[in-house]
Formats: sequence, C-alpha cells, structure tokens
Amino acid sequence: MYFRRKCNTIRQKLSTVGAGRSWCRSAGVAAMMDKAESKPGEKTILDALVPGSRELAEGAPAAVAGELPTRELLRRAAEAAAQGSESTREMEAVHGRAAYSASRSIGVLDGGSVVGRLIFEGAAAWAA
Repeated sequence: MYFRRKCNTIRQKLSTVGAGRSWCRSAGVAAMMDKAESKPGEKTILDALVPGSRELAEGAPAAVAGELPTRELLRRAAEAAAQGSESTREMEAVHGRAAYSASRSIGVLDGGSVVGRLIFEGAAAWAA
C-alpha cells in the first residue's frame, strides 16, 4: 500500500521518473495516515516514514537534475527517518497494543518506527 496506491496515475502525469517515485511515496504515506487514522507524533511507523519521505520529495528534483547523487539523497532520507524513529522514545503511544499501557511506552522506541527507519537504511545501503 505504501508504494503502490495512486502510483499509476501519478507516474503518467509526471515527466521524470525520480519525481514520480517521490510523489508515489508521498501518496503512499498519505494513504497510510488515512487508513490508520494516524499522524506523525502518535508513536507509529509514520514518525519515521514521514520525515524520510519528505527528504526524498525535497531532494528528488536535485537528484533528477544530477545535482545530488542518489546515494546522498537516500542517506539523507535514512538519517531523517532515523531521527524520526528516535523521537518516538519520548512519546506516549496512542495506537495499537502499546496504547493500553501508554504511560509505560515512554522511554521505549516504537517498533513500527524502527521498521520505517530500516526501510530507508536498506535503500541507502543498497545505493552506497
């Protein structure tokens, strides 16, 4: 769902592959937020995906133009996702099983945000 939703129509409308992929990721994150009725700051995977995807979207034009190496763009996205994941340590869980003991979730990284971080780290490692 993250990478697929609305990608076909977006790809047809955009002229560059890099910008199209960036748009798809942004649309995928928006779809996840709608489906889960969640947003960044609620101790979920979105706390890593949103900053990582934002970094990709902001850097995509420079990467497509050849002004920014793809590996650097992916490294920046991975760094943003890692910072977003780390921010969940100080949050109180709002969704899922962790929400049942929300106050005890403070001080613990959200498992979903770690997965989000790993997605971006895997892409950065592939490009390195």
